[in-house]
Amino acid sequence: MGFFDDPSYDIDLERNPEMPAELLVSEIGHNLRFKGHCVVKLGVDEDVLEQASDEAVDLKRAGKLQAPPQQLIDALLGPEGTNEYCRLDQLPEEGDEDVEVGPELLGLNRRITKIAGASIAFCASEGYDNCSKSGEYLVRGGDYSDEVAELTEESCSEWLSLLNRARLMLVYIFGEGRGQLELLPFDEDSDSVEIATEPDMLVILRADQMHHKHQSSRGTFSILSWIMAAENSTTRGWTGGLSRTFGVTIPTARELVEWTQNRLKELLETEALDKDADIPRDWQLMMRHSFFRNNRSPVAVRGEAGHMPTTNNNRVLWDAINQGSDFVTDVPYHRWDHELYYDADPNCWMQASCFRPGGMIRTNIKHGQFIEGVDLFDNKFFGVSNMEATGMDPMQRHILETSYEALFMAGYNKKSLMGKYIAVFSGCTNPEWNYIDKEAGACSGTGSSQAITSNRTSFLLGIMGPSTSIDCDQSSAAMALMLGGTAVTPATERRTSSGGDSEAAICGGVFLQMTPFMWPRFNAYMNPNGRCFSFDQCSNGYVRGECCASAALKPYAEKVSGELSVIEGPCIGTMVGWRMTNNGRSAGLHAPSGPAEQEAIADAIRHAGISPLDLDAMERFGCTES
Repeated sequence: MGFFDDPSYDIDLERNPEMPAELLVSEIGHNLRFKGHCVVKLGVDEDVLEQASDEAVDLKRAGKLQAPPQQLIDALLGPEGTNEYCRLDQLPEEGDEDVEVGPELLGLNRRITKIAGASIAFCASEGYDNCSKSGEYLVRGGDYSDEVAELTEESCSEWLSLLNRARLMLVYIFGEGRGQLELLPFDEDSDSVEIATEPDMLVILRADQMHHKHQSSRGTFSILSWIMAAENSTTRGWTGGLSRTFGVTIPTARELVEWTQNRLKELLETEALDKDADIPRDWQLMMRHSFFRNNRSPVAVRGEAGHMPTTNNNRVLWDAINQGSDFVTDVPYHRWDHELYYDADPNCWMQASCFRPGGMIRTNIKHGQFIEGVDLFDNKFFGVSNMEATGMDPMQRHILETSYEALFMAGYNKKSLMGKYIAVFSGCTNPEWNYIDKEAGACSGTGSSQAITSNRTSFLLGIMGPSTSIDCDQSSAAMALMLGGTAVTPATERRTSSGGDSEAAICGGVFLQMTPFMWPRFNAYMNPNGRCFSFDQCSNGYVRGECCASAALKPYAEKVSGELSVIEGPCIGTMVGWRMTNNGRSAGLHAPSGPAEQEAIADAIRHAGISPLDLDAMERFGCTES
């Protein structure tokens, strides 16, 4: 197609000014689906177009049009169609003392908005949520000037957000002369399309499928706007990164993302040297979620596994919890016959003589959360004899299985685990297996030992890192996770050079209810209604539940020639800051301490190298007592 060929229109509103809205939406949708763009003639009078062009020239003379930053030229109309621009919808309207947007330009905007409404209907039919029209940009055509403006953090954030959400782009052309619009599909196997442009032409194109370039003279003006979908939800932190936060698959955004990466590194250095550095708040947040600034690299969660009530799939459990599923049931009969121990009297537990020979256990609690198949164990897979498996505490069986499942997700198998320096930390409490009458055997000692809960995992899998069980009363698994993160973090040169760092850590927590023997001890803390109402005025205790979960931790990055390099592999999440403390001498042994909790939170944030304002959410543990 030649530069001055007569353009063709898919929709001509000059000949059909009363086209029904339903037909307009249908025609626009058909062309966008069929060829990725739609050319519309709005049918504006030549006198109106001439006056609108004069109003655009007046804005130019008043200094409202400025050269764009070089990084934005491709996002507008390319190097041969972008000389100057301004945000049209942010200029004062008619009647203000400053230079206002003229009535004819406002009239063109209203016509474009009508077409935008039909375009939004197309986006909705394609499955995009909460679509809306962006603001309008007035662009003067011609080659861009060598004296381009500097890109700022604010304008970069604005354009990255727009390009990430853009689904359609609307280009309305008016002024003098003709031009040529080239559409370049992202698919390299597809051919480009050239469209001859003239005044009163509106081109709607798929911004999520093609790039664009316009050749025009400086007497040509264009009004640009975009149809945007809702913001995509992405992973935060280092596993998300700028490449996932912003749509780098869009060619016009790549240069902006590269500039953002370099600018964030500069700001990170500036913040480290100058605590009073004036850095925009949203860029501080993005900077700390994109880079780690201390000597500790993040710890990556490379694998996970869990045996939970009703499921052995953590994802299924998460989805069920979000749907409000209730896992609390009466004590199942295959655990024990709870009717022998249940008494509706709220004070029955006080008369229970569970620690005196022949004493009868009494409790007015009959609810809990229970794992199904707690008695099942594939002992042959781990090379455990039938005799030894019979005497093993079920907590040892389940933590062994979830540990291997998590390590397998992290890339290990039985053969590759042998001889590896991997730490094992298991959070568990007083095993109830000890209170069950069973036949004494050669393996009884190890089968009911709390220390063996973690040591057996190390022994059977052949891993040689530190191995210990932890009992912290309601925070054992959290402490295990913290120790695991410390074990795989190259904290000091001395430990690293001596080989003291573990290449991985398997951390877990397990608790199973095997007998009612201990229920009177916890009766005073448990809710007779069988539900937990944390932070609610009707709270009256908690509910005991079972769980076994493990996480495989490995370093997120490693040093290569003095530079940190991200290690490839599955990454479910990252850890970078942790802290544990004790209340010390406070109101009571079980009483919480506000200052101690504040200190632990502040130290963890400081250890992570972030600000309290960077936190997205906090998880709070609630033990609701009467």
